[in-house]
Amino acid sequence: MIILVFDADILFKSPMLRGPEWVSFEAHAREWDVRLVVPEVVLMETVNNIRNKWNAESATLKKLKLGEFGFDERIANMVAEIAGRCEAYEIDLRARFREVGIEVTPLPAVVDHMAIARRACERR
Repeated sequence: MIILVFDADILFKSPMLRGPEWVSFEAHAREWDVRLVVPEVVLMETVNNIRNKWNAESATLKKLKLGEFGFDERIANMVAEIAGRCEAYEIDLRARFREVGIEVTPLPAVVDHMAIARRACERR
């Protein structure tokens, strides 16, 4: 069995895992004998990064001066929709993980903080 562990950069590129690679994994992971894994910390980072991105896009949308065209209500509705998606994103992403067959793995119970600090200092 091959184990594929995904990082936040990969997940960030397709926030709801709808790209062709994810559709393929969803359809063939068992057939290919592939185990798909996302560490809990990667899930947390992805949720934070996507929420930040969507909130920035929402802020940009709010700055548009389109009231003259009667778009104020539409913009307000879009901003509200983005806020709702941000709020629900972790739940929605976990549901999508289940659909695709991605396992979320917890952090190890025992962590050697000095080893982590050493690796970070050595850039490994």
